[in-house]
Amino acid sequence: MSKQIKFKLAGLVFAAASATLLTAPVSASIQYNFSGIGSNTSNISPVGDSSPTVNVTGWSSASTSGDGGPISSDAIYAWSGGLGVGSGNPEHATDNNGAYDSIMFDFSSSIELTGLSIGWTYKRWENGTFVDDTDMTVLAYTGTNFDVDANLKGKTYQQLVAPGGGWEVIDHLANVAVDSNPSSVGDTIGSINSDGTSSSIWLVGAYNPLVGNPDGWTDPGNLGTGWKDYFKLSAVYGQETNIGGIGNSVPEPSTLPLLGLGLLAFWYYRRREQGNALAH
Repeated sequence: MSKQIKFKLAGLVFAAASATLLTAPVSASIQYNFSGIGSNTSNISPVGDSSPTVNVTGWSSASTSGDGGPISSDAIYAWSGGLGVGSGNPEHATDNNGAYDSIMFDFSSSIELTGLSIGWTYKRWENGTFVDDTDMTVLAYTGTNFDVDANLKGKTYQQLVAPGGGWEVIDHLANVAVDSNPSSVGDTIGSINSDGTSSSIWLVGAYNPLVGNPDGWTDPGNLGTGWKDYFKLSAVYGQETNIGGIGNSVPEPSTLPLLGLGLLAFWYYRRREQGNALAH
């Protein structure tokens, strides 16, 4: 290989690494509060900022029997404890009593969801005390070109996560509790989305066994114990990312080693050429 080619190759490696670094995902922490905002859940902005906005809608299956039947839009309200699906009593919480309820978050940019806060849950009475027994399911749309009619409305939950459905199960959360400090990430639930999935479309609902389990997920052993699950969602937390497309379930690797290799090769061949020039 000639000196000129080696020098040009080193320059190309450096340029490619620099371009990749400049386009690598960047993120900014965001928080959205829903408790007490009233019934208007369109174009909600994160705390302390005006973007990205999020449109929040309610969705429910036809039943909890068999495959649950087709999913359709449902009423959603922001109560004092947070977001609930449905308008009846007690059917104004997000629950799996008679239907599998979900809240869809349609963000104006890609979000890596990292935490949830619960403002109210149904507690069951056991051995003389109330215990937390509310379970939740989180899904993200990781396909391309999301269309609500093609990718959600009229589908069953099983169809959403089937090959080609575009949806991915992110987590099942067991025995969630009310978050006493919603100004920070809901530590009463713990962290979610450990794989760092980023998407602009998310579904957060009552525990739903129809969607199966995430890859590599460990069952805590206390999901779906026969009791119905009810909750109101008071806040969501995440990182805004610049990853292209609707969703990306694989975090991009660091480009710093590549950039360093390019710089080293560029410096080496540059010094070598200068030394040869002085020798002549």
